[in-house]
Amino acid sequence: FFEMDHAAPGHWNQSNVLEVDSSIDPGALELALQACVENHDMLRARFTLNGSTWTQRIDSDARVNLERARDSGSLEDILAAFERNLDLESGPLFRAVLIERPTSESNLLFLAVHHLVMDVVSWTILIDDLEHAYLQAIAGEEIVFPARSTSYRDWVVHLQSEDVSGEHGHWAVQGEDSGEDAPRMWGTEATRRTVTVELDPDVTGRLLRDANDAFRTRPEELMLAALAPLLDPQSDGTVRIALERHGRPSDVPGIDLSRTVGWFTAQYPVTLDTTAADEAGLIRATKETLRSVPNGGVGYGKLRYLDRLPDLVVQSEPAYLFNYLSRASADSGALFRWVSSSDDSGRDPDNGRAHRIEIVAALQHGRLAVMWHFSTLHDDQAAVQVLAENHLDRLRGLVAFCMADDVGGLTPSDFPAAGLDQSELDRFLDGMAELNATVFSTEFTDLQVKSSAVDQNTGSIVTIIGNAGEATSEGIELDGRIALVDWLTLGGTAAWLNAEYDKYDAGPCNNSRTTGPGSLPGTCDLGGE
Repeated sequence: FFEMDHAAPGHWNQSNVLEVDSSIDPGALELALQACVENHDMLRARFTLNGSTWTQRIDSDARVNLERARDSGSLEDILAAFERNLDLESGPLFRAVLIERPTSESNLLFLAVHHLVMDVVSWTILIDDLEHAYLQAIAGEEIVFPARSTSYRDWVVHLQSEDVSGEHGHWAVQGEDSGEDAPRMWGTEATRRTVTVELDPDVTGRLLRDANDAFRTRPEELMLAALAPLLDPQSDGTVRIALERHGRPSDVPGIDLSRTVGWFTAQYPVTLDTTAADEAGLIRATKETLRSVPNGGVGYGKLRYLDRLPDLVVQSEPAYLFNYLSRASADSGALFRWVSSSDDSGRDPDNGRAHRIEIVAALQHGRLAVMWHFSTLHDDQAAVQVLAENHLDRLRGLVAFCMADDVGGLTPSDFPAAGLDQSELDRFLDGMAELNATVFSTEFTDLQVKSSAVDQNTGSIVTIIGNAGEATSEGIELDGRIALVDWLTLGGTAAWLNAEYDKYDAGPCNNSRTTGPGSLPGTCDLGGE
């Protein structure tokens, strides 16, 4: 953000308009707002420029005042005026305005927060806490919040101490030297325009659910597989895209960011290969590239902006950015009901744009909406409209392809501990499908079920660790290598492997069994899961 050297760095906000009952108590609402500011450190953050270095601090005395306005038919002008008055150094970075609507039974609550201290995930946390605090304030009770999660400061301290140098090789090949000819800005916010296209609800539903069964994909992997070939691939058939993710890891010991407000977004480059000969190859290639990103992409920002590794510092920003938000808005509560989010008034017109085109996908009212933000200095609106519509056409085609019978397959990222490439995995699975019951029950009797793990998506993964030595059949050579077998998936591929098992709440079990020919010896230990 600071490297962009914006003309007006204090005007780069996120905001939400919420509907509230006209009977809402302004006094209790202001108490609730102040309690939220005191509970979330980043709402009290301040940023000071010393020479060329920005320094962040937390102002222990920061306050938020509930401001008042009256909607007399110029709501957009009211919102724009409040958006422009955030101050990085002195504050506030959080403003709240209660807007009275004389001709309506409800009023509006406008919340504007500088993006440096807020991200999309944080909005749900803030609105939930605001409703919780208001109900206590209106009842005359002491405002008490749920237990706090890891503070933003502690998260930064963790990042600074974490050694991610092992990721350097991965990120070094994802970028290109910015050079003298690379643009630092792709126009200004004043030149930004947006084209929005939508999928119908039926296709959206299949994209989010059933279409992912074929190749075990995630929705954004199908979106990117459809998108990448449209974005001016290089001569080698690759295209470089910046991906934006929520940046909140859930598997770091001692770190819990589930209720922490702040800007945690991780942004990093990926290079997607568009040379596949068919849809299946394109989906597999895109999925494997995205699954190979280490540590959710957080390490890239650490190495580039904190550790300042020279070869990463000089990397240019990709021309294209893709961000899948899942939901376009914060969750609404009973008291604070979401109406709309930031529009162009959230950023100063003179601030620069880091990417040629920003493609933001989000769910809105049961439809996938894809917003293409571009600059009129670099792209024509009609051309962007064609790109956006072509993307949805390709996405519909991939969804239909994945829904067809006999389409699908596994990829190495489905078995990360096995260390297989795609050809080895294909050979292994082809051989497994040809095994007969006799071979399975005799030659593989030394297989031991060491442990069982429950997949968070399907709840039906069983991990088999094979110590088969020289056992071979139909081209399968295990050679002592760990083989990971998903009973559910292979059960659909090979009729003889149709596993049934019970899910237990806790404790070891001695209950492995199969319904096909042959039997699987050993026990499973659910490890308390």
